[in-house]
Amino acid sequence: WLHRHGPDLLQDASVVELGAGAGLPGLIASAYAKNTMVTDFGDALLNLAHNMRLNEDRIKSHNLEALDMDWREVETSSVQKHSADIVLATEVVYSDATCQLFFQALEWTMKRGGVCYLAQDITRYGVPELMEALNQAGMEVHMEEVPEWIKQTKVLYGDDNREEYF
Repeated sequence: WLHRHGPDLLQDASVVELGAGAGLPGLIASAYAKNTMVTDFGDALLNLAHNMRLNEDRIKSHNLEALDMDWREVETSSVQKHSADIVLATEVVYSDATCQLFFQALEWTMKRGGVCYLAQDITRYGVPELMEALNQAGMEVHMEEVPEWIKQTKVLYGDDNREEYF
């Protein structure tokens, strides 16, 4: 999706990926955006830096940086307030607490009139509360159904080799 729509959506944009984990959306965004910041905290930053090095021949590294951002302390993060035209996030809400923290990080990061693209399983805890908070804040929410072929894709989880479907 991001490869298909990135050239049109991200051109000349400042992009922040919240809770980046491995940073794949941010790495893809860096190919199209004016500048891209992938954020997470703790050991996840080491993983981000590693993935950036592995993909440096595929990304515009001059416009990509990994920044420390603990959602519990957004005001002390390296991310400037209202710095993103576009915010990306994937599977970051899974409880009432993460709902509140993500919303706080989103409000801190996104410019007025900005857009957030959130890839999220809507059946997880905290998602209905997030939708309500976004609506109360006057943010528009548009949802797209995940294509059936993606739902049928097998995924391996970690070292235990559990195989599940999306």
